[in-house]
Amino acid sequence: MTACTFAFRAAVLAWAFACAGAAAQTRPAAPPATLPAETAARVRELVAKLAADDWQMRQEAQERLVRMGAVIRDELRAVLAQTADEESRTRIEAALRQIEDNRLTGTSMITLRLRGASPREAFAQLSRQAGADLRPNPPDLWDSRQWPAADIEIEHQPFWTALRELCSKFGVSPQNSGFSRDMVIAAGASGHPLMGRAPQVVSGPFLVVATYIHANYSVDLNNPQNVNRNCNLQLMVCPEPKLRVLQGSYQAILEEAVDDRGNSLINPAMMAAQMHGLQPGSGNIWNLSAYLAVKGEGARKIARLKGRARFVIQTRAEEAEVADIVNARNVTRTVGGRKFLIKETRYTPNGPCQVFVTVYRPGWSPIEWSQISQTAALRLADADGNSWFRTHAATTRSSNDEIDLTLHFQRINWNGANAVGEPASLIIEVPLETEELTVPFEFVDLPLPT
Repeated sequence: MTACTFAFRAAVLAWAFACAGAAAQTRPAAPPATLPAETAARVRELVAKLAADDWQMRQEAQERLVRMGAVIRDELRAVLAQTADEESRTRIEAALRQIEDNRLTGTSMITLRLRGASPREAFAQLSRQAGADLRPNPPDLWDSRQWPAADIEIEHQPFWTALRELCSKFGVSPQNSGFSRDMVIAAGASGHPLMGRAPQVVSGPFLVVATYIHANYSVDLNNPQNVNRNCNLQLMVCPEPKLRVLQGSYQAILEEAVDDRGNSLINPAMMAAQMHGLQPGSGNIWNLSAYLAVKGEGARKIARLKGRARFVIQTRAEEAEVADIVNARNVTRTVGGRKFLIKETRYTPNGPCQVFVTVYRPGWSPIEWSQISQTAALRLADADGNSWFRTHAATTRSSNDEIDLTLHFQRINWNGANAVGEPASLIIEVPLETEELTVPFEFVDLPLPT
C-alpha cells in the first residue's frame, strides 16, 4: 500500500470514527399531509394537462408530477378520486406508482418553502420528505444556542442538493455512523463529503464525490525509455440515508476517460479488476477506485470521465428486538429465517459496551457468510432509539455452521455530552427483499498530478 493510499484510508477511518448514529428505520417516514396552496395549485395545473391532445404535453406533465416527489401523493390521490377522464386516471396512477418506487429506491425530491424557519423546523420537514430521520447530535443541539432564522426556497430538488443548502444556511453538516446508514446533523460546516469543495455529482439517490488522484510513475531501468504512468482516482459514493446498501462495488466501471490532449486513459490491464463482483460492506460511505493509464507527457487534466458503480440495496426487511440487553443471557431470535443467539452483554456504566452473539449458517449466502461481521445488521440502542456507535465486530470463533462475534460499541461525545443514553436493546435487522441499482457518474476537468 502506498503512503498516499494509506493516508487517504486513514483519513476516511478517522472521519468515520468522528461521527455518531441516529435511530435506524425499516420504512421511510411519511411526508407531511398538507401542501402549500401554490404547490397544490401546481399539481392541479399539471393534472389538467394529462388530458391534453398533445401526447408530449401529457407525458411532460406526468414526468413533472413524478419529479415533485412523495410530498404530493395525498394531493394526487384526492385528484384521482375526483377525475373521470380515463387518460388522466391512468397517468395519475402511473405517477403514483413511480413516486412510490422513488420513495423506496429513487431520488427523494424535496420542496421547502419556509419563512423565518428554525433548523429544527427545516430539518424536520426535510426528514419527512426524504424518508429518513435526520436527528440533531447531540440531541439538544437545537436548544443549545440561539440559531438564526432562515428563509428557504427549495423547489423539487434532489435530497443531496436540498441538504447542502440547509446545512449552509444554518452552519451545520451531516455526519454518518461508520457501521450503519444513520445520518445525524452536527454543528460545524464540514465533516461530510457533501460539504467539501471536491467535485461532486448527484446521481439519483446517490452523491458521488471525486476525492483524490494519486499518480505513480515508474521507469524500467533495463529499458529507460519505458515509462509507466498510472493514476488511481478515488471516489466516495454516499447513498441517501433512507437506503441501506448491502453490497457494492469497490472498483468503478469506467466507460470513458480522456485527457486534455485527447488520449484515452482507460487501462486495459485493469479492466478485469474494474469488473469485480459485488462485496458486502458496512456503513453508508463507499470508497471506489478507478485505475487510469496516463499516456505520454503533457496531460494536465482528465477532460472527461464517465463510469458507473453497482449496489444492492435492501427494499424490505424484518426486525427483532432483544430488550433489557444488559441483562439478557442466551436469548435466541430468528429473524428473516436467520438464527441469532445473544449470549451476554458486558457493560460498565459510562464506558463501552460489548455484546457477544452467535450467528448460525442457514439462510446466509456464501459471500454474506464469509463476511458476516459486516453483513449482520446488529444495532445497540438506548431507550429513545438512539444508536450507539459500533466501532468494530471481532470474530472469536468460526466454523461451517456458526460464528461467534463480539460487537464493540461506544458512546460518542459531542461537546462533552453523551450522544446516547444507557444501552436498552439490541435491534437485529435482516433483509427480505433487495434490488440492484446502477449509479452512473460523469466528471470533467479533473486535474492530473504533474
